[in-house]
Amino acid sequence: MVILRFVSVFTSAFALACAAHTQTTADTFGRAEETWSAQVSPNGSLLATGCSPTGKRAICIFSIGGGAKPKMIPAPDGARINSLYWASDDYLIYTLSFFETLSLSSGLREVTISRALSYSMKTGKTVMLMRDGRGLTDTTTIDSLLVDDEDKVLMSFTVRTDDEPETGRLVSTGGGYSLIVLEVDLKDGEDKIVGRSSRSIWRAAYDETGERLAEIEWDIKRETFRIVSLLKGRKTVFERRNTQRFPFNGVEGLTNDRQGLIVNFDDVDRTGLHVISLVDGAISPYEIGGIGGADVGLLKDRWTNQISGYHYTDDLDRVVYTDATLAAYQSELKAALGADTVWLTSWSKDRSAFTVRAQSMGRPADYFLFETEGPSVSPVGGEAPWLMETPLGQVSRADYTASDGLTIPAYLTLPPGTSKSDGPFPLVLMPHGGPETRDDAAYDWLAQAVAAEGFAVLQPNFRGSAGYGKAFRDAGYNEFGGLMVQDVLDGATAMVAEGVAKPEGVCAVGASYGGYSALMAALKAPDTVGCVVSINGVTAPFAMISEYGIDSPLTAYLESYMGDVFKTSRDAQAQISPASRAAELSMPVLLIHGNEDTTVPIGQATQLMRTANGKPNIRLETLEGADHYLTATVTRQSVLRSSIAHLKGSHPAARN
Repeated sequence: MVILRFVSVFTSAFALACAAHTQTTADTFGRAEETWSAQVSPNGSLLATGCSPTGKRAICIFSIGGGAKPKMIPAPDGARINSLYWASDDYLIYTLSFFETLSLSSGLREVTISRALSYSMKTGKTVMLMRDGRGLTDTTTIDSLLVDDEDKVLMSFTVRTDDEPETGRLVSTGGGYSLIVLEVDLKDGEDKIVGRSSRSIWRAAYDETGERLAEIEWDIKRETFRIVSLLKGRKTVFERRNTQRFPFNGVEGLTNDRQGLIVNFDDVDRTGLHVISLVDGAISPYEIGGIGGADVGLLKDRWTNQISGYHYTDDLDRVVYTDATLAAYQSELKAALGADTVWLTSWSKDRSAFTVRAQSMGRPADYFLFETEGPSVSPVGGEAPWLMETPLGQVSRADYTASDGLTIPAYLTLPPGTSKSDGPFPLVLMPHGGPETRDDAAYDWLAQAVAAEGFAVLQPNFRGSAGYGKAFRDAGYNEFGGLMVQDVLDGATAMVAEGVAKPEGVCAVGASYGGYSALMAALKAPDTVGCVVSINGVTAPFAMISEYGIDSPLTAYLESYMGDVFKTSRDAQAQISPASRAAELSMPVLLIHGNEDTTVPIGQATQLMRTANGKPNIRLETLEGADHYLTATVTRQSVLRSSIAHLKGSHPAARN
C-alpha cells in the first residue's frame, strides 16, 4: 500500500522567485510550467526537476535525504533548456537551444542551434559536450550511456557529402551521408573519434555498453535503403531499392535479446512497430497488449536498455508497463493519487526511488517522488499548482460528422462552471499544429484561458491527424488546404446544431499549421469565421518549403499532405496560400509571431503583411526573443493578452 507523505522542500525551495499574485486571465494561464520534468539519480539520492522559477525554463536539483542546499541551473541568456536526464550519479545531461544567424555562401540563414551539456555535481560546473561540433546545428544525439564507463558517453552525428541537388528531384543525386561516432568525456566535454563511416550510413544502433549491432544505410545516389546487421560480420537484413523516402518513421531500438531491431514502419505494406531480425532478416509485427500501430512508442529502462513498456495517446497519454514490478507500482500509485493516468518518468538503479507524473482530464499534471521504503509519496511540484483551487473549463469528447461523412474526433472545453445545457456560447475553433499531431483532453493553457473568458473552445482532430490509425492519417494526404480545413469548419456547424455554439459566427485561433488552418477557414467561409488569431502560423507553405530545400525530410513530409498541388501551377498553389489571398481576408486578423522562430520563420507573417498592403483589419505583433514553442512566461502572457483582447473585440457572437 502506497502512503502519501508530504515533504515541502521540493516545492518551496525556489518559491520566492515566482510568488507574484496573479490578476488577469493572461497572468494566470500564461505562466510557464512550475515543474515540467522530474528525474531521480541512479543511486536515488538526488532529484533533478525541470523548473521555471523566473518564468524561463531552468533545472532545480535537490538532495532527497535533505541537508544539502538546492541548486539551480539557469538557461544562459538567449538560450532555452529543453530536456534533462542523469547519465550517472555525478553527471546530469541537459540540452538547450538558441537562435543564431549564420553567414553561408548562399547568404544569411537563421537557424536554431541545439547542444547537449554535462553538469557535474562534484564541481558545480557545466561543460558543452562534443565541443568541436561548432559547424553542426544539432549535437544532442547520445547513442549510449556506456554503463561500463560512467564518465563517458557515445555520441554521433551525420554529415552530408552533397553535390548540388538536381532540379525537380526530391533528394540530391550526388554525395550521401557519413556517420561520425565519438566518445565524449562528461568531465570536460573533450571527445575523440572512435568511428567514421566510409559508406552512406545515416544511423547506427548500439547497446548500453556502446557495441554497434546494426547500421542503417541511405544511399542517396543509388536511391537504396538498407539495414546491415553486425552480429556476425556484415549482413544485409533489409533492403529497399528505387526509393526516395525512408520506409519507416523511426528506430525504436534493439529487442531485449539484442537479436532484433525495432522500427516504426510507415510503408505501403507495413505500418507501425515491427522487428527486423538481425540474424535472418525476418520481419514480424511488434505487438504489446494487442497494440502495435504507428502511434505506439516503446519505453526503456535507461540503466539496462531493456524494454519496460509502451505508451500511446487517447484522451490522455497512456502508459502500459510490461515489466511486472513497474506495472504493480503504477497500479498502486494510480489508486493512491486518484489520477486518470500515471507515468513513472525515471527510477534509481535499485528501483528504490521513482519520479512519477500524474494527470487527469483537463487538469495540469503533477510530479511526485515515490520511495519504496515505507513506502511513501512526496509531492515534487506541478505544471500549474496555482490553479489547484481555480475552477477550470470542463473538457469532454465532442466527436462529429464531417460534410463527407467522416467521423472527426474532437475535444470541447466549456467556460468554467458551465455545462452544455448552459449554452449556446460564442465558439472558438482551435485546430492543432503539425499537421500530423493531435489534441487530447490534457490541460491546455491556451484553450483554458480562452474558455475562462466565456468562450467554448472546440479542438478538432481533423483528417490527417495522428493517433487514429494510418487510414485516418492518409485521408489528410492531398488535403492540406482542402478537407483538412473543411473538417474544422464542419465542427462549427455541428456545435451550432447541438446548441453548444451561437449561430452568429465563430472565431478561429491556431498555432503553426493550426494558424494556417485558421486563416484558410476564414478564406473558405468568411460569413462564418468572424475573426482569426494565427500564432507562429504558416501563411505561404510553398515559400517555406523552398527554405527547407528540395531534399529536406520536411519537404517530403509536407509533399504528402499537399499532394498534386505541390507540383502544379502557381495559381493552384496560390489557392492554398493565405499570403497570396490576403486581399480576401475581410475579417479582423491578428498575426502573432516569434522573431526567433526557425520552424515557421517570421518571414511567413511578414509575407502576408506585404501582400495585405496595409489593410487595416490585418495586423502583426512580433514576439521578441520567442521561438516556435512559447515556453516562457513573458511570451505566453503576451500571446494571451493580445488574443483575448482580439476575440472579445471581434467575435461576432460576443461583441458588446
